[in-house]
Amino acid sequence: MLLDYAEVWDVVMDAWGTIMDCIDANSFDGYVDRLKILYTPWLLFFEYVSTTWIIPHKENFVKA
Repeated sequence: MLLDYAEVWDVVMDAWGTIMDCIDANSFDGYVDRLKILYTPWLLFFEYVSTTWIIPHKENFVKA
């Protein structure tokens, strides 16, 4: 069964939301790996998100 664009976008945004709402530092890398797998078709976009948001702001993503 083929997924439509909206379903794919929902899965990708859910993975991003999981990173944004990460409950602890130990889970963070696993969530980023999941996002990278989902963004495989858009590797340049993942590299942008990673270098612009994930790497420089890693400490700010984990909920206090």
